[in-house]
Amino acid sequence: MGNQYQMTALAGVLAFFAANPLSAETLLTIYTAEEPAKLDPIRQSFHAEHPDLDINWVSDSTGVITARLLAEINAGNPRADLVLGTGTLTAHLVDDLGYILPYAPKGLERIHPKFRDSNDPPHWIGLESYQSAICFNTIEAKAKNLPAPSSWNDLIDPIYKDQIVMPDPNSSGTGLLTVFGWMKIFGEEASWDYMDKLHENIAAYTHSGSKPCGMAGAGEYVIGLSYTFAAAEQKRQGAPIDILLPVEGVGTDIGATFIIKGTRNEAAAKAFMDWYVSDSGIAVYSKFSPMLAVADAPGKPEFYPDNLLERMIDPDLAWQVENRERVLAEWSRRYSQKEEAK
Repeated sequence: MGNQYQMTALAGVLAFFAANPLSAETLLTIYTAEEPAKLDPIRQSFHAEHPDLDINWVSDSTGVITARLLAEINAGNPRADLVLGTGTLTAHLVDDLGYILPYAPKGLERIHPKFRDSNDPPHWIGLESYQSAICFNTIEAKAKNLPAPSSWNDLIDPIYKDQIVMPDPNSSGTGLLTVFGWMKIFGEEASWDYMDKLHENIAAYTHSGSKPCGMAGAGEYVIGLSYTFAAAEQKRQGAPIDILLPVEGVGTDIGATFIIKGTRNEAAAKAFMDWYVSDSGIAVYSKFSPMLAVADAPGKPEFYPDNLLERMIDPDLAWQVENRERVLAEWSRRYSQKEEAK
């Protein structure tokens, strides 16, 4: 009687947990270099449409995320289910190792061809583009009698000595975006000559792409080399900066998003990709970035420069992939003495 009662009770307990599992929610681990301000709105919107799915963010600068991801892949133990917005160079590096799961999300047809790779189905997709930018503190500049630069070459003028900060390309995707932009505009040899002269005016190289703009916004330095989103965020917060796009053009990249091959949460990762290109995903991103991936996106967010499209240059991704390690090593050899402490 006792055993029969226990078996009946156990069966009832098992039936209850089968219908009401304790771990019904799937947790997606997403590696990202997106700005922290975006992460909670992304998670809330996605989770609202998929109450059984949630996100565990692993967030850092692009260089750090890329290094971590490649180290895990080379060890045969990638821990991310999906990578969000780390740039096309990261996607190419991971794809070359065979660790991207191709997927065509619902609504793919609305994505402009420049915001996805050419494979069918695509290996990566992006909603937004990033652009190098100069954050220029107008109050500090007036106090120091410093003119606003209009070109990259203006920045090597000795009047800006110790008034410029920029990201370290070894740890910051923004820094690498900027360096590769110069190499596309000037050519590699001329770019090293340019960076040697610019180095004389650099106060410090930061490990974050947005930090130089924050430092300029706070008045620590007159000029911070950063990117458009960080600059617009500073202006949104009331910082006395102008967002300057040099006449030669600015480095440009796309925030590539892709699924890691071998993930145990493939269905959930595909659900995120579907959300990413849906009206809901686009609505979230449109609050923060110029939406250039889709024709029917909402209007440009506040504070972005009107001449953004005409100043964007087309990156040479194949050259960047082939020369990334060499360029980073040479940059460190020449300039690492001014890196900020980690």
